[in-house]
Amino acid sequence: FDEFQLRQARAASHCVAGAPVVVETDAFAQIGRLAGQRLYIWTALGLAAVMFVTSGVQFLWVRVFVAAWGIGKGFAVTGFLISTGLGGAVGVVLGPQVIDRCGGFMTTEGRSKSLRFIRSMMSLSVLGAVACIVALTAKWQKGMLDNSPHDATNRYLLYGVWLAIFVVFAGFNASIAGLTGINIASVDSHMRSIGSGCTVSIQNLLGYAMGPLLPGFVMDLLSAALPWSATDPAWPVELLCCGLASVLLGAVLALGCSICALRAACRESKRMIAGVDHKPLLA
Repeated sequence: FDEFQLRQARAASHCVAGAPVVVETDAFAQIGRLAGQRLYIWTALGLAAVMFVTSGVQFLWVRVFVAAWGIGKGFAVTGFLISTGLGGAVGVVLGPQVIDRCGGFMTTEGRSKSLRFIRSMMSLSVLGAVACIVALTAKWQKGMLDNSPHDATNRYLLYGVWLAIFVVFAGFNASIAGLTGINIASVDSHMRSIGSGCTVSIQNLLGYAMGPLLPGFVMDLLSAALPWSATDPAWPVELLCCGLASVLLGAVLALGCSICALRAACRESKRMIAGVDHKPLLA
């Protein structure tokens, strides 16, 4: 009997020693730790900027092109599906493959290389956004906001805007998978549940919700600041174009967040090489 008890005690001590240690942390303390991790914050804000542009374009698309170009709603929806859908598909196909070749997001070196690629894709999206704003400005300056869609110049501007939107969404969708993976991998494993929840909340509150809201504020502010324009029959269309331009400026915010995330990843890599935070060298 004594030998049996001894064996039981040894088995119990072995199980306790091999069991994983679960550390319970207060939710507010976990959120505070997340707020102190720059790589996590900047990637979450970058995702929110992408969602801001996405929801804003969805909100304004039909109204802008029906009012400014005089095309039918069916044709406008077709253009939306081609520009955002096909552009997004190209980004989804190419982006994750390049991210994998860069080393993924589970190591500091892989995150740095992946963020360099993401920075390039965000730069491409900014170029597309700038080209779209230039096309809208050209149409506005030439007084063609109420021209027939059958006019040759009008058609070229229309297809140019759609091509620019195609480039914007191709760059965004090539980056989303990498940003999401880096965002989750940048936090400790026991904090990834609350980390992913906070990221989704940031995307919804600062991204999806602000996409329709902020351009509305911009259009209302412009209308109040320029009351003399109320007599211009083309002014409502000009306001819609200004709203779409303000949405596309979100691509600049996405690029800025990706640059800051890259800097944070490089600092993290340097700390790892130096052996800071009690982690193995060159891990």
